[in-house]
Amino acid sequence: MKRILLIAISFTLVLFGLLLIPLDSIIDNTFIFFIGRFHPIILHLPIGALVALFLMEIINKFRLELNLDAACKILLWFSIASIIPTVTLGFLLASVSYTHLTLPTKRIV
Repeated sequence: MKRILLIAISFTLVLFGLLLIPLDSIIDNTFIFFIGRFHPIILHLPIGALVALFLMEIINKFRLELNLDAACKILLWFSIASIIPTVTLGFLLASVSYTHLTLPTKRIV
């Protein structure tokens, strides 16, 4: 339990650290722009993992002989771990290229 709490606190600190990235499009770094462009690709990993987890939980509820508890736990941890690179790449992409009106709303979410 203590290890899980430390992992949750460290993920939270990383996410709060991303708020320090300036979003005023002044950064003129092509490498950050290149890395940030992977955000739309990486974005679908946690979404797909959570959809698969939802389906596995439904199957596990009705077919108890399959015993998918360990697989569900692994899929949940994978989706949690894939959120950090997704958010990081989103902030990198937003700091270089996006100046849309919806950007402040996306940053809050």
